Amino acid sequence: MTQTTQTALISSIADVRTGYTFRERISENKHGNAHVLQLKDARQIWEQTNSATINVDKLPRIFWDGKSKAFAEPNSILLPSKGSYLRASKLVSNQDSLPTVVSGQFLTLKVKDSAKQHIHSDYLCWVLNQPETQRLLAESSQGTKIMMLSAKAVKDVTIKIPSLETQTKVMHLNEMWEKEQKLINELLINRQKMVQGTVQQLLKETN
Repeated sequence: MTQTTQTALISSIADVRTGYTFRERISENKHGNAHVLQLKDARQIWEQTNSATINVDKLPRIFWDGKSKAFAEPNSILLPSKGSYLRASKLVSNQDSLPTVVSGQFLTLKVKDSAKQHIHSDYLCWVLNQPETQRLLAESSQGTKIMMLSAKAVKDVTIKIPSLETQTKVMHLNEMWEKEQKLINELLINRQKMVQGTVQQLLKETN
């Protein structure tokens, strides 16, 4: 039986909302009662791991006394809404994790219950990071000095949705690629340390 790929507006498969707009400078505190995600954190995690997964337990903490509706649900997809960096990430946590407040630098996407039988959240994150979708998002951004991506613009983007079986295969391949990239990065870092150590030793010998 031939499995077909369908297309759908993001608005039909996911709820999209903006993150929380902090009125004052965010004060991190390691003893805080909630985690916080800022754009700098998401970008740093990607640069260090080449992974679209963000573990909330690795994020900074803050003291939060606001409403719980500002918390991002586990498995939410986080899409930067300001600037040229548009790489999506997926928020993961465990039962013991503190809640997470996502800053207004992001749009939060959550797969609708009615769409869970058609699309995995991992696949949604993956497809948002593909060149074709990234181009559509960039074209939908507005602004002269700072590019802004609105929730409406994201909702109007159309993506391709293959069968759940195909999505699972795609995510398996992507997971293997991410692990390979992580190993390569670790090898490069170790190699750099070895070279730097050798250079320092040579410099000592010449003095």
